[in-house]
Amino acid sequence: MIETNTCSVLVHAPAPPGGGPRPAAINLWPGEQAMFGRGSDTRPVDVCLDRPGISRLAGRIEVVDGYWILTNLAGKATATYVVHNDEGRGEHFTIRPGERLPVPFTGSRVELLDAESTVIGFKVFVLRRAAAAIPAAATTTVGRTVNPVRPVDETTKHFLVLVALCAPRMVHGAAAVPTIPELLRQVQRTSTGRDIRTPSAVNFHLEYLVDRLGLRDYNGLEDRRAGLINRALWFGIVREEHLGLLADA
Repeated sequence: MIETNTCSVLVHAPAPPGGGPRPAAINLWPGEQAMFGRGSDTRPVDVCLDRPGISRLAGRIEVVDGYWILTNLAGKATATYVVHNDEGRGEHFTIRPGERLPVPFTGSRVELLDAESTVIGFKVFVLRRAAAAIPAAATTTVGRTVNPVRPVDETTKHFLVLVALCAPRMVHGAAAVPTIPELLRQVQRTSTGRDIRTPSAVNFHLEYLVDRLGLRDYNGLEDRRAGLINRALWFGIVREEHLGLLADA
C-alpha cells in the first residue's frame, strides 16, 4: 500500500451521564463526517450527547485535509455553540444555529448548553500522520484545499483593513483588488482607522493579516491582497454585517 502524509481528526465523546465507560474515540479521515446530538432509534448519531435540551441532531463534523468544519444543526435559535482552542490562551469563537464554519485549532473543545444551562462538550484533535491511501470519497471533489485560519479580532484595525479590502468584492462583485492608497482613504473615513495615516501603516496591517491567515506562500503584493480577500470570504471571516464598520464615522 502507498503511504501518504495526511491529517485525520480524532473525536473524543464525553462519558455518559451517571458514569460508565467513555465511548471509544472516533477517527475521521478527509471526506468523512460524524453527527452529534442526543440521537434516537430513528436518528442515530456518532457522538451521543444525551442531555435534555440538546437537539437530537445537534451538529455535524466534516473533515478536510488539514482542518475540520463544524455545522450547528440545532433547531432552537438560541442554541449557540462555543469552540475553544484547547491548546491556546483563551481563543474561542461561537457558532450559531445554521452556521457552518471551519475550525482553525489543532486541539478544540466544543461546548453546548443543556436545558439546565449545564455545559456538555467533546474534544476534537487534528493529527498529522502517515496513513494508507484515503478512501475514494476523501479524494473526490473536496475542492481546493485551503489551510486552516485563525480568527481575527473584529475590534482591531487589522480587521478594519481586511473589511475595506473585501468591500468592493462584497458590494459590487468587483474583481479588482483595492490599492494601498484606496485602502488608506477608506479606513481614514472611520473613527477606528483615523490614525492610520500612511501607506506603510496600511502595509503593516496587511502583513499582519498575511501571517495571521497563513498566506506567506503568496508572491507579490497584489497576489497577497487577492489571497486575503479569498481567504476572508471563503471562510466567512468577513461577512456582510461587517460592512457597517466602514460607515463608523
